[in-house]
Order: sequence, then C-alpha cells, then structure tokens
Amino acid sequence: MRSAPGAFVGCAVDGNVRTLTFADGTVASERLVARDDEARRIVWSWVGDEVVHDNTSMQVFALGDTRSRLVWIHDTLPDQLGDWLGTAMDQMVPVFRRALTDGG
Repeated sequence: MRSAPGAFVGCAVDGNVRTLTFADGTVASERLVARDDEARRIVWSWVGDEVVHDNTSMQVFALGDTRSRLVWIHDTLPDQLGDWLGTAMDQMVPVFRRALTDGG
C-alpha cells in the first residue's frame, strides 16, 4: 500500500503470501517467489482458483546517477484475466510514478 497509495485499500501478509484488496473491491493473493535486493528485483505469483499460471516480476535498472527504469512483466493464464490485469496495471503505473517521484 505504501508503494501504490490509492490503488489498494487492504493488505494482509501470512508467511510468503500477501492478500491485497484493490480499490475496485477485487481481492488477490500473491505468493513471493524470489527477492534479490542486490539486483533490485522481486518476483511473485498470483494464486487462486481462477488462475492457471501467473508470474510477475519487477526490476529496477539504474540510468545514470539520478534516474532509473522500472521493468514490470506479468504473464498469466487464462487469457481472460489479461483484460482486468492490464487495466489494473495501467491504473497503477501513475500511482507508482507519483509515489516514487514524491518519495512516497
């Protein structure tokens, strides 16, 4: 919630599983797959009855001394989940940008 203020209205962590409640009421559980602080990379998987396969990664790359690039990759099946996920990702990009730019 700290990384995306306004995008989520709830968050609970149980071991390696985080359950998020989105502002639209959608609830999703994610399992931490890998975290590499040195590489500035995190990988997680959405888990739930409706999900056949899911893998998401975010990694930050330095662009000189004062800039960076966030690469966010999300693969999921079934394809029908892609519309909702694409919309959610599009809505979260400006939220992330504000949080990172403003020191969120």
